[in-house]
Formats: sequence, C-alpha cells, structure tokens
Amino acid sequence: MVFSSPIFLFLFLPVIMTVYLVLPGLRLKNSWLLLASLVFYSWGEPLFIFLLLVSTMMNYYLGLWVDGSGDPAGRKFAVGLAVALNIGLLAFFKYTNFAVHSLNAVFSCAHLPTVSFPHIALPIGIFHISRAVVCD
Repeated sequence: MVFSSPIFLFLFLPVIMTVYLVLPGLRLKNSWLLLASLVFYSWGEPLFIFLLLVSTMMNYYLGLWVDGSGDPAGRKFAVGLAVALNIGLLAFFKYTNFAVHSLNAVFSCAHLPTVSFPHIALPIGIFHISRAVVCD
C-alpha cells in the first residue's frame, strides 16, 4: 500500500485517524499508532515485521544504554554501535543483490563460474540499485 493509493486514502487513513481521535489518553493513542504502523508496514511483506521489531528493540535498548551510562566513552560506544548496526542492515538489504549481480557480471565476462545467491527482497522504503557491469 502506498500513500497515494485509494485504499490508503479512503480506508486506512480515515479509520486510523478516527480511532486515534476517539481513544482517550496518550498511551492508548500511541499504542494504536504503533499497531497501525505495523499493519501498514506489513502490507508489503509480513515477514519484515520481525525485522522492524528487532531493529526497533535494538535501537531502544541502545538508547537506554546511552541514557543510563555515566561514562562518555560508553555513550560514544553505544551510539557508534547503533549507527553501525543500522547502516549494516541498510547496506545488507540495499546493496547485496547489486553486489552479487555485479560480481556475476564480472565473472561472466571472465568466463568464470558465477556466484549462486538467493535474491533478497527489499523492505518498504529501500529503493533498488539496478546498475551493473556489462560485458562488451
């Protein structure tokens, strides 16, 4: 589901907003928005919900580590770890298919056996890189 689709504009968004406005208390409203976000995210591929939840929990606990650490070096380490893990996840999903495809194109040009690797589906919000080496 994309933001400009009729199902989002005329069904999903009005239901989410109506329930949000009717719910009492900020805690219930935030819980409702979390649930709605998970449903929206799972619309493309339900298995990516687990990736989203693991990433969210990882960042939450690393944030608690930063907040609770009295040592500036510990804080810097936790922030660096969070950045590295998030960029690592992004790089894996965004560039693995591209790297394998490019490597196989080079191997093919050199008449070497290609690498067999399963195609990795992209989570919502990560765009595909499609350029690769082309043999003349």
